[in-house]
Parts: sequence; structure tokens; C-alpha cells
Amino acid sequence: MVMGMSPARPLSALALLAAIAPASHAEPATDPHLDVKQVLEDRCVVCHSVDYSEGELELDSAIQSDQSAAFWRGVLERVERSEMPPADAEPLSAEERETLVAALQSWRDEALRREPPPPLPVIRRLTKTQYAATLRRLLDVPEILAADLPEDAKSKLGFTGAVSAEETSALHIEYYQAIARRALERALPTGPKPAAAHYRVTLGDEIKPESRAAEIKGYKGQSLSSKHIRVEVLGTHDGAGDQAGIEKHIGFCLRGSDRRRYSVQDDGVLLQPGKPHREVSPYAWWGPSPNLKMLVRRHYPIEGPFVLRVRARPADLEAADGETPVLRAIIGSRTDDGMQYVTVGDAQDVTPGPDEGGWRTYEFRGDLEAASLDKVNLADKNPLANILVVGVWNEHLAPKGESTPALVVQSMELELRAYEQWPPASARRLMPESKLRESQEPSDWLAYTRDVIERFAGRAFRRPATDAEVDRYAALWQAIRPQCESYEQSVRETLVAVLCSPAVLYTGAQVRGLADAEHGEYTLASRLAYFLWNEPPDDELLSLAADGRLRAELSTQVERMAADPRAWGFVRSFVGQWLRLDRHDAMQVSVRKHPDYNRYVKAAMAEETYQFFHHLLTSNRPVDELVSADYSLLNETLARFYGVPGVQGNAFRPVDVTGQRPVGGLLGQGAILVGHSDGAQAHTIKRAVWLRSRVLGDPPPEPPPNVPELPEATGDLKKLSLAERLALHRDKASCRSCHAGIDPYGLPLEQFDAVGRPIKAETAATLPGGASVRDAAELRNYLLDQRRQDLARSLAMHLYAYATGIDPGVHDDAAIDAIAARGAEGGTLELVKAVAESDALLGLPKLSEPPQPKVSQRAGREANLAAQH
Repeated sequence: MVMGMSPARPLSALALLAAIAPASHAEPATDPHLDVKQVLEDRCVVCHSVDYSEGELELDSAIQSDQSAAFWRGVLERVERSEMPPADAEPLSAEERETLVAALQSWRDEALRREPPPPLPVIRRLTKTQYAATLRRLLDVPEILAADLPEDAKSKLGFTGAVSAEETSALHIEYYQAIARRALERALPTGPKPAAAHYRVTLGDEIKPESRAAEIKGYKGQSLSSKHIRVEVLGTHDGAGDQAGIEKHIGFCLRGSDRRRYSVQDDGVLLQPGKPHREVSPYAWWGPSPNLKMLVRRHYPIEGPFVLRVRARPADLEAADGETPVLRAIIGSRTDDGMQYVTVGDAQDVTPGPDEGGWRTYEFRGDLEAASLDKVNLADKNPLANILVVGVWNEHLAPKGESTPALVVQSMELELRAYEQWPPASARRLMPESKLRESQEPSDWLAYTRDVIERFAGRAFRRPATDAEVDRYAALWQAIRPQCESYEQSVRETLVAVLCSPAVLYTGAQVRGLADAEHGEYTLASRLAYFLWNEPPDDELLSLAADGRLRAELSTQVERMAADPRAWGFVRSFVGQWLRLDRHDAMQVSVRKHPDYNRYVKAAMAEETYQFFHHLLTSNRPVDELVSADYSLLNETLARFYGVPGVQGNAFRPVDVTGQRPVGGLLGQGAILVGHSDGAQAHTIKRAVWLRSRVLGDPPPEPPPNVPELPEATGDLKKLSLAERLALHRDKASCRSCHAGIDPYGLPLEQFDAVGRPIKAETAATLPGGASVRDAAELRNYLLDQRRQDLARSLAMHLYAYATGIDPGVHDDAAIDAIAARGAEGGTLELVKAVAESDALLGLPKLSEPPQPKVSQRAGREANLAAQH
């Protein structure tokens, strides 16, 4: 929209003034000698008319018709933010602006009274992440089992779980059934306890083992001589019993950016810390840290829990505080050119232990399913095929030329299928001991099965199962029991149906047999838990719901939940989607231009942003610290990359960056600056659009379809920087007006290069409304002085959309404004409380027939058939 520009041709008729403000519209005017008709004639209709609709906006025809509240809100926002008239037009006087704003507010409010608000969402489908977390809590199974579910669609604000974007297809139902069945087979197994594959390997210089281990060569890796390896076979899953034969299939490989950074010594293998390393192929595969990998060929299962125990110590037992090596564990499999792996648990600091010599055992637990291993193919005789990789490395990243702090690994013990009890605890919870189960009477078996169904369905539905629901699933069990090989299998198949029920997959649907008030409390428990934990409610929430006290104690519960470690599920989900950290994850940085940007720096940058928001939440910091903070959450790796001194250790903590970084807060965080660059240079437009859309909640309009592309760096343009090519682009007449409202927000952020470090650049800009800023610090001051309310409102709007599944519209403005005001006054946690207490999250309309989820015809037929069972 461009308002106030000189017309390219005269208006067809100035007589339209008589129709500009018909009697049906309010005509507020703060100056008795100035009315809105005169302002519109002089300043707006000149460009925005039927004959000359700049920005496809026709104010003369709009005023003659009943326009929507959203239309008038859009015009109002541009005027209030001084984006209109544009910079190359004469600005509105204070009286003109006040008159026009009052009129636009009046027309917006009148349209709001005409338009019924859309109904609040009653039901929402669980996202892929939430369903995986639900299975984990119900069955104690790894979340990776839900990895095959289709990816969730996203709303216009970029959030999964939005009601407008949800769709349940036949493909979803097929996957839900397959995933639920696999999860229940893991949680409720039959048969004897599977034998564990259990190996312990001791390392040292010529420890002279009685029998030789394997020497398995790998790509770009150094095979560890078998004379340094002692293998003990403590159990084998295939029951072969040939310990000598298995020993020949277990070996070790060393690899790293510099072979001088690892070595075998008398009591183990020394691993020095990583060093700055340019990750350019083929050397990128080596990684910046030396790593030690245990290779198991053929003799391993591919499913079940595992535990890795690593006996290690610091190389220097007298090292100063902060000089602590960091142990990271991985598991995966060999590939043609290296390995594919996942990390296991959290990295652990290696400190001197109580054992003689300072040894301590570090334990890492996980599930083999997470490694996505292929089934062992004994027919494949390739010596590098069918290899399980379990590795460790020193994740401390040392400055260039340093070799401390190092660690020594003495032994690694790997237990696969490490079930602590059999049947597993999950099976005992699902089917506890009972005299009814020992009976031979069919009626007793039915009674026991009904009890199993009722207890499990109550947990899965996140509310008590009704008698009618239990009857339906018990009837299904009776129907399928004769077709199943065992009683356990028949129960599993019945519980598969429970896990595919709308009561599990959706939150909020009313159920016959539960009072509205009772149902509302349980629904609130689910909504609250999936909002603040991204997983199902715990016993305390459900107990309060059962007593009808949850709504009354909502504030206390939000405080408890925000302080719980499970709140990290919310932080990582919300922050990642709100701030578009996926762009940082996908960005391919030019390591030739930025050679010290490596995988550890990249991971620390993302963690910085998550840690920062978690700190604001749990400490209830002021909302404006999103940009006003003079600190960042840093660990040693990231602080060194940024050039901030005095930070030691792998833990993140608030660090004052005054004098070290141009700004703190979001504007100076690497994950955002890198994700909105081009990987080699700063990108003004990307950073500006991000700032307006995500931080200010004011996304610029989409570029018109005929907008010219950014000039390619060919010919003479190769000599120009990205910033210079962008300047050429915005200087085109067809681009100038749009970029005038975008680029000034990004130019000050060119003070940071593509990887978020300060550089010298021309960063001065004139913002819409006439404010001038010279750099990132002055941009921050402008945001705090003139856009502070927008900061709180943007966070409120994005949280509101994330928590409720609503695409916010004009009818949500009042609720969002109230949330923002409460947060601006009380802090970040108080803002989250306001979202939790909003009508959109609390409001549970009493509907005789709740709206049904959008389901494809085929999926609907399948669901109906399942219900008939």
C-alpha cells in the first residue's frame, strides 16, 4: 500500500467526496476545522482510488461498501506505524494523523460489531512430536517409533498444531495403527527374556590379551591394533557361545582432525580436545575432535534398550577449575564413506573420580531404534558391512594450538537389550498381577481385560474412560480373541484401537457420560500440558481436574510447569518455530570464508537461543529483554567464537557482553544472524523481514509477482558484495517503495557478518516515520523507545497462536492486547500465564455436537468401521 504519493494521472472525479464518508460510518474529527473527508481527499485517495489503486488498495470504493474489520485494521496499522504516507511524500500533520486514526478505528470497530467472531477451536489433533511423547509416557518406548508419521502442516505463522492446517488422512490412520502396534509389541512383549549382547573392552598399550580382537579398517580412520584391546564377551544375543569367534568381530577405530591428538598409553587411550577445524570435504568427515569408536560386526540386535559404560578420567588430575574435558557418546552404523549416528544422552563433564587413579564410570542409556540400524545380513561378506558403531569423543573445543583438557578412556562396556527386568516394567503396568488372570473362568478373563482396558484408556484419554467406551473395547477384545495366537496379543490389538481413538489423537472433544464442567477440567489439563510440556498431563494436573480445582489453581500450576525440566519440550518447540531456527539448521555456511565455523559452534548457537528464552521464562525476566538484554547465554565454545573472554566449561550461563558484542538479546544471537544470511555474507532483506515478522509481529507484504530478481553475481557484478547488489535491486523504481519499509530494519544488522561476528560496514538507516539509526545498538534503542509495545504484543500473538491453534485475526486483537499488557507489566512468565488463562485456551463451549476433525472420506469410513467393532 502506498499512500500520499503524487498521482501519475488525475483522478476521474473529485465528486466522490460526497460518498467518501456516508452516514452509516462514524466521522470522528479531533479538530472542528478538519474532517476525515478532507484528509482522505488530500492525502490518500490521490493514490488509492478506483482509477489509480496503488498497492491494489481502493479507499474510495472501500468507504462506499461494508469492508471487513481486518481491512480497516490493516490500513490503520500502516498509518499508526508511520509507514503511510511513504517517505517520499509530505508527512501527515499531527492533526491529520489523529483525525485519520480516529476514523479508521471507528470503522474497524463498527465492522467488528457487524461480524460474528469465529468459534473458538474445540478440538485439536496432537502433533507428530506430541503423539511420540504421548507414547513414550504411556508405554515407556522411544519417541523414534513415531518418526514415520507424516510431517505436520504449518499455519501462516509457521506453527504446527494449528486447527486451520490440520487434516487427518487415511495415511495418518494407517501410520497410527502401525506405530501403536509396534510400540505395544515393545511395551508388552511375550516369550522369554531376549538374551543380551554384552561386551566389555579394556584398552592399553600392549595389554597382551589371550586372544586377538579384530582390526577393522574404516574410511579415513586408523584401526587400533588388536594388541591394545582386551575383549570380554559377557553375553551374546544369538546364543552362539563362541567367545573366541565373537572377539574377532570386535575392534576399534581412531579418527580425528589430527592424528597427533589421540594416542595409546599404558592405561587407556588419550583423547585430546577438538581444535578449530575447517570442515571442507574430505577432511570434514574426520571431525574437529579425535574420536574412539568400538566396532561390533554381525553380533548385535537392532532393537531394545542399551547402556554404554565408559571408564574414564581427566588426563591431568590437577587441572585448574574450568579445564574440564567433556565426554560425548554416539551410536550408529558404518556407511560407505564414514558412519551415520545419533548422540546418546547429554555430554558429561569428566572430573577426577574416587577410584584409584581418578577413574570414574560414565553411563549413557538409549534405545537401539534411535540408531535406525539395518538388520544383520549374514549373506553379505563385505568386511565393512553389518557393523555397529559405538563411539566417544572429547567434546571440549580448545583454542588453536592447545591440547588441554584431555581425557583418557580405559574401558568401554556395551550392553545391548539391557532390560533391567522381564517382563519390562511397562508390561507390568499394562497387565498387573491379578487372581482373575489366574482363573480359568471366561467371565474372570473378561473382568480382568475390562480392568486393563479401563485403566489404560483412562491414562491414554487423559480423563476417565466411560462405561460405554470400556464396553466397546471389551466387545472388540471378545471379537478378536479367537483370531490371536495368545491372550497378550489380543490385549495388544485391543489397545492399538485405544491408541488410534480420537480421544487419544485429539484434545477437547466432549464425551457422553462426562459432565461439561468435569470434561472441561480434563480438557484444560491436556491443553495446558501440551502447551507447556509438549506431552500429556501428569498425575497432579489430572488429580486437580478430577477434583474440579485446576482452573482455580491455574497460576500456581503454570509456575510449577515452567520450572519443571519438561518445559524444555515447550521451549524447543515454540522458540524453534517462532524464530525460524530451522533456517539456521539448514544454512550451509561457506567454511572457506568462515573457516572456524564448525559443527560445535553451530550446535552452540542454536542452544544459545533456546537457553536465552528458557532463562527469560524461568526467571520471569521483562519481555523487552528479548532485545534490551546486555547479556547472552554462552558456553566456552561459543564465547570463544564470539571473542568473549572469561567463559570456561561446556555449561551455558548468562554472560555480560557489553563492550564485546554490539548488542545482546535476540538481535545479536548467532543462530538468527546465520539463519538469515546467505552463508557467506550478511543479508539485509532476510534479517529485516525476520525482525518485522517475528520480533515486531508486523510482516511486510508479499512481493508482487512481477518483482525483479536480485541480480546474479556475474560479469562486473562479481566485484560487488551482496549488500551492494541488494542496493542495486532496491534502487529500481518497482522495488523502491516496498524496500523503503523493509531494508532499514536490516541495514543496522549488517554490523554482523554471515556467522554473527561484528564487522565494519555502512549500517546507517532511516526507519519509517523518519527515525535515523546508525548501528545495531541504535536500532535496539529505537525498538525499545518507539516499538516496545509491539515487542510484547508480538510475543503474545505468537504464543497465543502456538498455545491455542488459532490463526489470530482481528477478533483476537483484544485478547492479545490484554495478554501483551499483562506481560509488559509482569514479565515473561506472567505473559505465559495470561495465555494459559485466555478464553481461547480456557473457553470450552457447551456444544451438543462438537465439531468433527477434518477427515478424508476414506479415513472417515475406516474410522466408522473401527467404531462399529
